[in-house]
Amino acid sequence: MQDEDEGRSPKRVVDFEEEMSGADVNGLLSSPDINSTRNIKPNKKKGGSPKRPSKSTRLPTLDESERSQTSEDESDDALQQKRSIAKEGMEAVESDSELDLQESAPHSGARNSVEIENLKGRAAKLASRGKEEEAIQFYFRALRLMRLDLHALTKRVADNQDEPKWNEEWFVVAAGVAEVRTAVAILYERLGAYVKAIAACKEAREVYENSPVQPIEGKNHVPQVVTGIQQMNNMLERLELAQSSFVDRKNIHEEVIQTRRKIYATRNSKTREKLYRKAFVLLNGALDMETKSLGETHPQVADTLKFFSILHKERDEMVLAIKFMNRSLSILKLCLGTYHPRSAVAFRELGKMYDARRANSGDIDMAIGLYSQSTSSFRECYGPKSKLVGECLNNEAVLHILQSNYDLAVEKLSDSLIAYETSKMSKNKIINTDSAQVWKNLGECHGRRQEFESSHFAYNNALEIQKDARMQAEKLGTPVTEACDDATLADTLLRLGNSTKQTHRYEDAHRIYKEALLIYRMHYTTAHRSSNGRISDALADAQDRLAHTLYCIAEVQEIRGIYEEAEALYSEALQLRLHSDAQRTQNRMNMVHCAMALAGIGSCHMKNREFEDAIVVYKESIKYLEVHGVPEDHALMKKVRDRLEKSEQGIMLNQTFADLGDDAGSQEAVDITLEMDEESRRLMEEGRYDESIDTLSKALSIRRRRLTRRQKDKFLPDNIPEKEDVAMTLVNYATILFQKSEVRKAAALTKEAIRMYQSCGYSDDDP
Repeated sequence: MQDEDEGRSPKRVVDFEEEMSGADVNGLLSSPDINSTRNIKPNKKKGGSPKRPSKSTRLPTLDESERSQTSEDESDDALQQKRSIAKEGMEAVESDSELDLQESAPHSGARNSVEIENLKGRAAKLASRGKEEEAIQFYFRALRLMRLDLHALTKRVADNQDEPKWNEEWFVVAAGVAEVRTAVAILYERLGAYVKAIAACKEAREVYENSPVQPIEGKNHVPQVVTGIQQMNNMLERLELAQSSFVDRKNIHEEVIQTRRKIYATRNSKTREKLYRKAFVLLNGALDMETKSLGETHPQVADTLKFFSILHKERDEMVLAIKFMNRSLSILKLCLGTYHPRSAVAFRELGKMYDARRANSGDIDMAIGLYSQSTSSFRECYGPKSKLVGECLNNEAVLHILQSNYDLAVEKLSDSLIAYETSKMSKNKIINTDSAQVWKNLGECHGRRQEFESSHFAYNNALEIQKDARMQAEKLGTPVTEACDDATLADTLLRLGNSTKQTHRYEDAHRIYKEALLIYRMHYTTAHRSSNGRISDALADAQDRLAHTLYCIAEVQEIRGIYEEAEALYSEALQLRLHSDAQRTQNRMNMVHCAMALAGIGSCHMKNREFEDAIVVYKESIKYLEVHGVPEDHALMKKVRDRLEKSEQGIMLNQTFADLGDDAGSQEAVDITLEMDEESRRLMEEGRYDESIDTLSKALSIRRRRLTRRQKDKFLPDNIPEKEDVAMTLVNYATILFQKSEVRKAAALTKEAIRMYQSCGYSDDDP
């Protein structure tokens, strides 16, 4: 029988998790040309209560344990050390810049301007890729040069009041200093450093306030100086407003997080609903405060909208979840740009929502597009060899598999494995098991393309990674992660066993299945003990997994011709399925699986030529399919009915063959041998070679007897039809033996067939 369609859909590296980017804690309305925020570290969580809030001064968000980074695999200590170094570097640059103001330096003009523009460009790009600390250092390097120019120009303006060109140059440099200081202020604001942000704005204002520029006929820059001062005052006002609301906003977000922890801790539906309402009220308050103090298009507003989206997703309110995530993404694209890591995270999370909903083909197409954009954004931030890139490529590939776009899926999965290549071993030498799931998805894809050797190779690689990670965890005494626990290993073993069976290595497949069976029997025993005889989802799930594994082993043993053991395994799988269904008050999901187990039992009876027993079992299998509502034109229903028909024909064939006696030359015998040819061909196509040979042997026996009788007539020609029939049967017999790798026997039968054809007058040139 065909394989059970159970546990076959490809999975993701990371299922949808409630992860948020790091929140902006206070606010300026960021200008689109200065894209900045801190880096994103996706927080992988397996369910249960949210993790502890970060001890950072930032506003806590849904992803409370996120940390800033410039490398995805860095540890907390390494990140803290790197941040300290960056902070010391910035302070050193600031200190050097202040000392430079005390020194007299010549104005270097164009030479400095080129270097300044390069530094500003690099800083802006770093900020747009989420690397704020590095961006600030480059801005300070540019600022140092600009201060030197400004100091020199201030002296020249004072010494040459009547020359307008020095006024113009001073104003250009002053505006540049103000621009850089504004950019630095925004970055400090993103990092929660209010004191530094305000100081940066004040310095920009002081540049204009201390302006030496005087009105000159036809060249009056004084109004521009006044405008610059006003702009800095407005920015300071916004900064101070944001700073004044920071504590209140932080407290609201912390209260939302505590509320969400309570939601996870309770199972009472009424209490959960009450807590959700409270969380929404609190978030609405935070959103109102943020839009007033930060503006409607600030990244912190986007974070709060994302929080709304996650809560709606938890409540299965996918329309609202997608709506809020779309609003969040629009803000992030506007103020941070498409290639910022926080935008990349939003692209990915929105893609996961469309992926989870899959209301129609449009949702899948949207998810694919969002995953693709997320991949591009993460590549810009972290390069092509990043596990974030690998995750998005894998998620996109899964959807291509579901759409049967296997070539494209293989391409994406191959790129995903390349992306995971450098992150297979993390900084602390712990094996990264994410690539194991990518290998499993690649194995699934190759399997659907009937490329079973490639599928076997992929599943084997996945298993090796998981076992290595398991051994490492046991050696280090660390907890075994979900990616290499017993259940995941058993699932990989089952998939590997399926691909091994498809490559006709049945003994190896049997060994692999038995390894999975040991794990599932242990799980079933544990679930049975913990249930204490009560109905439980865990017990039903353990029964179904065990039953599926038994079914797979039964299939292999049936193919190997060990029918008695196969029948016993099919029967055990059937009993587990029936018991599992009995625990369900509705949705008797195992009807089809019960029918398949019964069909397997019938197949064993049929191969033992116990056609009466096979008929009884096949009819029972059909009843299960009918109760489940399987249509008559379904492949499974048609296959079982075909087996039933063949069993009925088998009874008739046995009886007729027994009644023939010595009447092998009758027309009835001729018709029977033709039916046997058809039966043998069908069995061979199904891979049931022993049965096919058994049927063909009977047909050959009848035809040889017919030939012997005809040859008693000495006046018959050499090319009689009976001789050609025997030769044709010998060729068919040899073909099956070749399939079984019994080359010597096949060669002998082929030679006999050739001699017969030659005696009929055929030559090597005849078709």
